[in-house]
Amino acid sequence: MKNVCPNGLFIETPEALSVGQTIELNLPDHKTDTMKLLIGEIVRTGPRGVGIRVSKICDANGQKST
Repeated sequence: MKNVCPNGLFIETPEALSVGQTIELNLPDHKTDTMKLLIGEIVRTGPRGVGIRVSKICDANGQKST
């Protein structure tokens, strides 16, 4: 994962993913020692990976997180 910001991130991946595709990622929250569910949309693709616009971040219980 590279170029992480509050609204999005870039993930290096060899997988062929499509613009407009919804993606869900489980990521560790090192501050709280829990997992967060990140929901986003692929907004660009390239030979090295994909750019994702984050639409929602939830805690392990599915509650919207800040």
